Amino acid sequence: MLDLARVYAIKLILEDSGAIYATGFLSSKAHVIMQTAVDKVISNLRPQLIPLAESVYITDNYHPSSIGNSYGDIYEK
Repeated sequence: MLDLARVYAIKLILEDSGAIYATGFLSSKAHVIMQTAVDKVISNLRPQLIPLAESVYITDNYHPSSIGNSYGDIYEK
């Protein structure tokens, strides 16, 4: 979970980092370092993503979809 939080935080900084660079808080090389960090954390998470996604069975009642149910039937909903 900490790795997921790290990826989220770094991605937020990378998306809108103009103010951070303008204040001089980060150097010009920080963008490359943060992107390398995200790539490293994602490579550590990759083997755990499929078991994490498939570990919980979610019924259609708890996870409604606007495009249909879990079987892909768009007319049943």
